Amino acid sequence: MPKKAGKSKSLLALVFILIITNAATVYYFMFYQPSVPAENVPQGLEDITENPTSHIGEILTLEGYYVKSNDFHLLISNPAAYVNNSLNPSNYVIMTGNVPDSMADHIGERVSVKGEIGWGDESDLVLSIDFSELIATSSKDYYPGVYDDSIQNASTLGDLDLFQLDPDATKYAVLYSGGIKPEKAYYDRSNFQPHFSA
Repeated sequence: MPKKAGKSKSLLALVFILIITNAATVYYFMFYQPSVPAENVPQGLEDITENPTSHIGEILTLEGYYVKSNDFHLLISNPAAYVNNSLNPSNYVIMTGNVPDSMADHIGERVSVKGEIGWGDESDLVLSIDFSELIATSSKDYYPGVYDDSIQNASTLGDLDLFQLDPDATKYAVLYSGGIKPEKAYYDRSNFQPHFSA
């Protein structure tokens, strides 16, 4: 009998230890460990643009490349979409509200911005984020000098390696483009103003 009693006590002690460690684990993950609120977890633009109406009024953190174009603050999912004029409601949002001047230091960077989701242009299903705070920044983009309202010249275009410029050309065309609505007339590479000498 003493052997059985010893085994029972050992088994009870083991069960007790397991209960205590499970309770401690539950307490740690539910109450003690500080968790990150869902609104602070960066989401890609594609995460909210698939079903834009379901996110209206939510506070979220969005991640994208920061561009300032014609006084519009934009977050874009892919820099090439801006450079080759292929912005559409699924790859950019408009930043509204009080965007601080210090954001100019982050032009061309991948940033995470927190704010309330709304409509930038509901008729075209373009979303906006009402700027609340800059959460984080990461890599610099690979098209420097393109993402602000500065006038660029032909040498800048050549540096981007987007297409070949013919050094022997004698005729040039300047293309102008604009949005179908004034608020959609973002600058893009077709608004570059090349300067050629005679």
